[in-house]
Amino acid sequence: MSHQAQRATQPTERPIALVSPSSEREPLFARLAAALGGQLVEARSPDELRRWLDANECVVLVVDESFSVERESVRSVLEALEDRPTVLALSERAPEVLRQRDPWTFEGRTPDNELAIRLLAASIERKILSLRAISVHDSQTRVRMSLKDMLLDEALERCTLAFQPVVSIRERRAVAYEALLRSAHPKLTGPLAVLDAAFELGRIRDVGARVRQLVCDSTAHAPPDVDLFVNVHASELEDDSLIETADNLHEFSKRVVLEITEQASLASIPDISAKISRLRKLGYRIAVDDLGAGYAALSVLALIEPEVVKVDMSLVRAVDASAVKRRVIRSILTLAQDVGASVVCEGVETEGEYRALEEIGCDLLQGYYLAKPAAGFTVPLGFDGRS
Repeated sequence: MSHQAQRATQPTERPIALVSPSSEREPLFARLAAALGGQLVEARSPDELRRWLDANECVVLVVDESFSVERESVRSVLEALEDRPTVLALSERAPEVLRQRDPWTFEGRTPDNELAIRLLAASIERKILSLRAISVHDSQTRVRMSLKDMLLDEALERCTLAFQPVVSIRERRAVAYEALLRSAHPKLTGPLAVLDAAFELGRIRDVGARVRQLVCDSTAHAPPDVDLFVNVHASELEDDSLIETADNLHEFSKRVVLEITEQASLASIPDISAKISRLRKLGYRIAVDDLGAGYAALSVLALIEPEVVKVDMSLVRAVDASAVKRRVIRSILTLAQDVGASVVCEGVETEGEYRALEEIGCDLLQGYYLAKPAAGFTVPLGFDGRS
């Protein structure tokens, strides 16, 4: 006997069953069952198969194509099982052995001689080993995701906010603060780790809800005459959960600017204009960031007509050394004025950038040159409201 056939005759860890209502094929199926270390099921109908499956453990079920006349009945038998076996459907019409196809997991040609039996048995055994490896991988993935769920829960419970001011050059004071997520979790250190985990787990809305609750908790400590910028991922607008949220942010909506991030997918959200309108009726204003970074932000400007736009920091960086950037920012200021929106230039990191933006006519600035994000509502040096 060949090495390949020897592998096929090794007993499997869990039962394999073969069923054929065709009496002329039973001898072939009996030999195939023996080659796989399984057994031939004596079933002539789906009802007989159901009774056998109720009484016996089965992981892999090989079904002859002559069952295909009642394929829907067989499928209903399998779907009713709590622990459903993998099905190998053997069909003369199948062009190759064990070709994957739904709902029958595989198809293969029914063997018609001893050599074909051995080859098919070996192919089935290899596929079973492959399925076991996939099953182990899936189990490991589920465990890993479950652990990451727990880590994310812990990180959200322990996360805090930092606030970075938005200053007005004309008023010489902080007119708003952006709430920024912070995490000191030992495994999910920093906001990007938390957000990456949330995206992987499909829980970005949990992060948004937690941030909004922290903003509510912090509002009592904020200066009374400032706005609060709160980041909202575009996916949070796909349903009404943000509008119908149970948190208390609606209580402070007149002071809150919802800053929409990842706007590229906004156009694909059904009724996005109606959703934005409902948020405005609750008292919120809308901001979009990264204006000037590409077409997407400009199209969003036309789509939702925000009250505030944030100039992308790539335009702010070294603006004092680039006449082209200064012209682009002037154009943005003109465009914003035409649509009635305020402009915030973020990412201001040097005095040169600050002076160039002031000369252009930008009033609202945000960046490390003015103040880094902090746990409280810090007042940048020279911006205490005095001229």
